Amino acid sequence: MSHRVFQSENGMSLTSILVVVAILGVITTALSSLLIGSINNQMVIQQKQSVHTLQMSLTEVLSSAAVCQSNFNDPTATPARKFIINDPGYQVTIPSIKNGSTEIFKLGDRFENDSLELKEIRLMNWRPRVAKSAAKDPDEYKGAMDVVFNFQRVLANSNGLPSLSRTVSLAVELGGFTASNLNTPNEWRIENCVALGNDSNQPWRVTAAGDILYESGNVGIGISSPTQRLQVNGYVLANGYLYPSDARLKRDISPSPGLELIEKLQGVHYRRMQDLSPAYGVIAQDMEKIMPSAVLTDPTTGMKSVDYLQIIAPLIESTKQLQQQVKDNSQKLEANKDLLQRLKRQLPKARSSQ
Repeated sequence: MSHRVFQSENGMSLTSILVVVAILGVITTALSSLLIGSINNQMVIQQKQSVHTLQMSLTEVLSSAAVCQSNFNDPTATPARKFIINDPGYQVTIPSIKNGSTEIFKLGDRFENDSLELKEIRLMNWRPRVAKSAAKDPDEYKGAMDVVFNFQRVLANSNGLPSLSRTVSLAVELGGFTASNLNTPNEWRIENCVALGNDSNQPWRVTAAGDILYESGNVGIGISSPTQRLQVNGYVLANGYLYPSDARLKRDISPSPGLELIEKLQGVHYRRMQDLSPAYGVIAQDMEKIMPSAVLTDPTTGMKSVDYLQIIAPLIESTKQLQQQVKDNSQKLEANKDLLQRLKRQLPKARSSQ
């Protein structure tokens, strides 16, 4: 019995056609999976970017102390925003974040093409600088709290992340930090607050101890391109400054030169180019020739700065040398006085013998 093998017009057998169709099906399925995965990854990226932008906007809004306080200490609001933060485990949900009377972020708001919905705004994680004690330290009423924003995917079968959280940290002062009676409920209400950052998406972070940490680069105040860790265009007012000076931080220690160095320095009076205000100091280029370690040159601008602190050691040694010279001169003066007195006593005898 003979069998005929079906062949298409181009000579392909039925088996070959079925194999090709199967391969095409596998390729189509794989491409579809890759396409869906790519769409999902793109959605995840877009959602993260959208929520990150939201987080930065919230931080900016709550960086106003007045706005921050109105959100977390407003007994006239409906419902009243009057939270008694008397326990590190305290937490409460709030319906919205306001800027004045306008709700700018509220529960139910949707983001990124309606794919994410704001499900919860929670105030939590009170971290006082020091724990409660009988001594009633004012730092019991200073610390940090977190405002956590929780988002959920709108449809369970849609693309993107199933859930997402972002945190804005607040530096907080409770009402009791200046009060004499420190344990009444009113004293544990948020008195002052301001937004900071606390995660990798924000440069400013609040540590577990409530301290503020910045790790992203240089900080400029009144200057847009700082070249040092902290650069201020203006005056800095403080009660005092501390400089690390422990012997364990130093090596190759030797006595500082004194007068022989100070005598080479030239003090000058000048006016600042910026505002023509008068000042006293030194010229960095002249200082660099005498004490090069006390002068720093900006690699970008070439401008020079002086570490005036380094002049202290030569001044100390100079003072000691001058004091020694005063002592030596005093001793010589006393010796001359004794000699003069002896000469005065001998003068009458010399006259009488003539």
